[in-house]
Amino acid sequence: MPLGNGHIGLNVWIEEDGDLLFYISKTDAWSENARLLKLGRVRVKFSPNPFSKGMLFSQTLRLREAEIAIRAGNSESPLDLRLWVDANEPVIRVEAVAKHSFDLTAVLETWRKTERNLEGKELQSAYGLE
Repeated sequence: MPLGNGHIGLNVWIEEDGDLLFYISKTDAWSENARLLKLGRVRVKFSPNPFSKGMLFSQTLRLREAEIAIRAGNSESPLDLRLWVDANEPVIRVEAVAKHSFDLTAVLETWRKTERNLEGKELQSAYGLE
């Protein structure tokens, strides 16, 4: 699901194993090949896992509030998540609230650590550059 504030963008999803993930993009993150690149990925883990099969799950893009709302877990005591990109600061916010205690771990996953050559279909994104 897409989300952003015009300068910072996110692609947000939940994986089957129960992790919340999002790619981070920025309007000025251009590569040397004039490609607009994702900056990294954030993985958010919850314990206990509210995204197990058979559990309550709803995900809503609230356009007026510019946020994603997710409700998951036990129907009697769900975990409520709210994600948004701050309009006044370059900050991504993830808010989690539940009646029961839980652990939350967020990890930045970077993959652009070394220089590499474009190959195959990826070359098409730099078409016309020399």
